[in-house]
Amino acid sequence: MQDFYGLEAVRKFFGEKFTKTVAHEIDGLIFQPVNEPYCAGRCDKLLKWKPPSHNSIDFLLRIQRICKPGRCDKLLKWKPPSHNSIDFLLRIQRICKPGELPEYIGFLYVQHENEPKAQMKATKKLLPYNNKIIECTYTNGKWEFMRERTDKSLPNSSKTATAVWNSIIYPIDKEMLVAYVENICNRRSLNFLNI
Repeated sequence: MQDFYGLEAVRKFFGEKFTKTVAHEIDGLIFQPVNEPYCAGRCDKLLKWKPPSHNSIDFLLRIQRICKPGRCDKLLKWKPPSHNSIDFLLRIQRICKPGELPEYIGFLYVQHENEPKAQMKATKKLLPYNNKIIECTYTNGKWEFMRERTDKSLPNSSKTATAVWNSIIYPIDKEMLVAYVENICNRRSLNFLNI
């Protein structure tokens, strides 16, 4: 069972006094409308915030053996619907012929999509996760494996992946969040006092 707090409490969640009282790291906040009943599962009336370092996407990983030569047979671009200027650029090279040196690439898929949305180098550590759902973060211009999502049978939807991608490239850190919430609280107080 989670506790509920008013907006005024947001700053305290990041304070040392509060963080010492919880047994785990605070990895995000959920803002629930006051006059709405709690809704389990997906709810568009909730606002979920995570620190930029915790933003991740759950992909289906498919590892393919690819030729190393620099020739690129196909170029794919993914333009998330809300930001046409942002692309995931994929260079899909041809499958190896006998005698050519292979490279393993992990292609990353979202739910109900036939084309990969991103890719990552497939290391030995990654090979056991072929055709499994994995959680990835985007760091220093590349996707990085975090863990297998054994609790999920499907990757994120394209809509969810796009929303997370936008939060990765346009991060809102805790200082920005606290300042924004406190501004709302101050305006609400002024309205209440009719000032």
